[in-house]
Amino acid sequence: MSNELGKVRRAQNMELMSGVHGTWSWDDFVDENLPSSTVRVPDDSAIELDGAHVSDWGKPGGGCGAEAIVCGGGIEAVVRAMQTNPHSVEVQEKGCGALQKLAAAFQHTRENQTRIASAGGIEVVVRAMQANPHSVEVQEKGCGALWSLASSHAENQTRIASAGGIEAVVRATQMDDQSAPVQEKGCGALSNLVSSRTEYKIRIASAGGIMAILKAMQTHENSTGVQEDGCRALLNFAYLQEDNTATIASAGASRPR
Repeated sequence: MSNELGKVRRAQNMELMSGVHGTWSWDDFVDENLPSSTVRVPDDSAIELDGAHVSDWGKPGGGCGAEAIVCGGGIEAVVRAMQTNPHSVEVQEKGCGALQKLAAAFQHTRENQTRIASAGGIEVVVRAMQANPHSVEVQEKGCGALWSLASSHAENQTRIASAGGIEAVVRATQMDDQSAPVQEKGCGALSNLVSSRTEYKIRIASAGGIMAILKAMQTHENSTGVQEDGCRALLNFAYLQEDNTATIASAGASRPR
């Protein structure tokens, strides 16, 4: 790569990568003396990724930033940061948030979902949730990441279940019942996980998932997000599953107030 072309590429992509802040720069990803497909991944434990700063990634016209990050090896960098900094609550929170946004990036959702799973992203998210049960932020971002990764992706749903993600999401909704964001994202994740296989409906119900969803809806009556995703989850639970339908009805979900 010529020096001039290298400068232009870095300038363009530094602008596109505005959703990532901290110690990263485009030079941390690409060495202009190497082929353009060769990626360097930084080891710096001070890496900070804030999913809250990339809210435009999932919108039409906002996918450029996500695309630049993915092409630069950003997915693998996030997963590696989480793997090498397992005791940093902040790294785990920011990492889960970044993976959530990347998994839902406009026009690249399926591709990014698969790439995150291949990099071990599902397992690091579940481990983050298991290791930080008292961090509301990690639970919220973790549920959000699994929600995005499970959306219309049967292979990822299987991988999430195998990694213990079902139980991790149910525990999050049970432990952080006063947090509307955790409840909304937890209901969303459970809704996606029960949409394909009866086995997962049984596992979630056995773990107390149905009661957790009902409690979330009762506790957060004024949260449109919790109500919407709670209803969707209950619909998916009840579909062609008589035992779950009976459980939902007996718990009062179908009882007029």
